[in-house]
Order: sequence, then C-alpha cells, then structure tokens
Amino acid sequence: MRFASSTRAHFLRTCVRLCAILPGLWLGTAVHAQGNARLYDPEPPVDSGYVRIVLASPSAPVDLWVDGQPRISNLAAQQLSEYLVLIEGAHTLELHAAGKSAPTLTHALTVARGKSLTLAFAALRADATPLRFEDKGNTNKLKVLLSAYHLAPKAGALDITTADGITQVFSNLAYAQSVSLQVNPITVELQAHTPSSKAVLARTTLEMTQGGTYSIILTAAKDGKLQATGVLSKTERLNGK
Repeated sequence: MRFASSTRAHFLRTCVRLCAILPGLWLGTAVHAQGNARLYDPEPPVDSGYVRIVLASPSAPVDLWVDGQPRISNLAAQQLSEYLVLIEGAHTLELHAAGKSAPTLTHALTVARGKSLTLAFAALRADATPLRFEDKGNTNKLKVLLSAYHLAPKAGALDITTADGITQVFSNLAYAQSVSLQVNPITVELQAHTPSSKAVLARTTLEMTQGGTYSIILTAAKDGKLQATGVLSKTERLNGK
C-alpha cells in the first residue's frame, strides 16, 4: 500500500504530535494519581492535643478559626466538629458567622499534650464562655466508647435508655455534664427522658462499629424541645504539609 507524498507527510506529522502529547498526558495522570493515593495518613505530632467544638444553641452556621487561620467552614449549629489537631500550648479560637471575616467571639485556650477536649458554646455571643469537657479515648478496640453531653439547660436531669426502655445506658445526667461508657458495637436506638417519667423526649439511632468512639449531644431545638444527635467522633485528616 502506498501513500501519496502529501498524505504520507500529514500522517508523519500526526504521529510526531501524538508521540509528543501522549507521554505528557500519561505523566499528568500518573502524577495526579500518586498525589491522591495515600496508603497512610501522617501521624499527628507527639506534642499534639485534640479539640472539637459545638455551638449548642440553634443558629446559623459558623466558621472556626485558630490562631488567625481558618480551620472549619460552615459548621452547622448543634453539630459536633471533627477534632482538630493542635500543638500543645496557647491558642486562640475564633467563631465567625459563616462567611464573615470578623469574629463574633474569641476564646483563649491552652492545649495539653495527648488530651482531647470538647468545647460547647451556649451561643454565638462575644461574652460566651464554653462548657469544657475532657474526653476519654477508647482503650478497648473490641468495644465502642459511647459518650453523652447534656447541653440543654432547661431540660433538667436526663436518663438515656434503649428504645424498648429495658436497658439503662446513662442515668441522671445533669446539664453541663458528660459521661462515657464502653458498650458493644451494635446498631441501637436510644431515647432520653427524665428520671421520673418514661415519656420520651428525644431519640437517636447509632450504627456503631468495633473500635469506634461515638457521641450523643442533647440540645434544645428552636421550639425548646429536647433533641438528641448521635455521631461517630472523628479527627481531622492531616495533609502532611
């Protein structure tokens, strides 16, 4: 088979262009894949502590800044953030109305090595001082660590039981207190009520897996009714920079 000279010249020019382009496309794809693939995340520095926040009152979302730098964006009110990894020592936390550059409140915090804290702000006000909870870690990887935080000031003391009312999980939990317990890794519906009444005030369902840590926060909705939110406790993913 013979090509006309003009056809052969066009064919050769096309081959040269493809040979020049294709390695670049392959290399770009390979580099992109290598950049996204991560067998292990970086370990937190040994002098780190862990801090998460929750805005306990119903309000608009917030942004969290630490030491003048944005760390969490658009955190919904009454939702626990991930634990931030912070070097031990003094830090300044700022809560901003989501998307706003000026902070609404500022809180000075000293982080201790190896400690985990949950800070619950009652409201997004300049004078708000958070409730401070020292959290436990899960020491039994065959079990689950379940913690509850009472952040509803008008609800009074609360009991938390399984939905059938048979198993008592936490008893007489007062406002501004937290409590933890190691339990089996199961899916369970939990309910909250006052110690003197079996009337259910709030419910939440948890799908718990072995070795995890889970949290229930009890807060007051806009209408004042108690609500319970159960979540898997997470730590922010480090980027290795």
